[in-house]
Amino acid sequence: MSRDICMIITAAGLSLRNPGKLLMDIEGVPVISRVVSLFVNLPIDVILVTGNDEDRIIDHIDSNNLKKIQIVPNTHFHTGLSSSIKCGVAESKSEYKYFGFCNGDKPFIQADIVTKLVKTLKDDRPDILVPVYENTPGHPVFFKHKYKIDLINLKGDSGARQLIKKYQDSVSFKKVNDEGIIIDMDSYLNKNN
Repeated sequence: MSRDICMIITAAGLSLRNPGKLLMDIEGVPVISRVVSLFVNLPIDVILVTGNDEDRIIDHIDSNNLKKIQIVPNTHFHTGLSSSIKCGVAESKSEYKYFGFCNGDKPFIQADIVTKLVKTLKDDRPDILVPVYENTPGHPVFFKHKYKIDLINLKGDSGARQLIKKYQDSVSFKKVNDEGIIIDMDSYLNKNN
């Protein structure tokens, strides 16, 4: 791994609302495989944080993509999303300029949107970058390396939202034309059932 951006995909949770949602198929491809594929084909390193259902999640990822990512087990996944963020950041190399985060249940994000976000990071060098669709913030979000200690010290189930609130004056919001940044599997399943 030798790139400037590390994308951490969180796939460790209990999925209490919709158990097994990361393994569900969307157009013949498991949700978690779609999310991993989105990022491995970009010039960024990828860490997948697993926990609950780890073996089944790994089994549902395309074998070629498995070779391109680092898998980090989170043994404290039951304590909330923050534990997965902490695991991913702690296991990453220290030279990354940015840490990116995306939940494993966001299979509808378009690759060209992520490409534009990565270009914004390289061109504008924002401290924190958050994509926004129709005034709603979504994923993936990016934090400069200087927030590494803050990320490792996160607690609870709200993930990095607490840092976006704490450092709101350092956040750059990027409007994007992609509803996929805000659609997770829970909202998708609720809408389609």
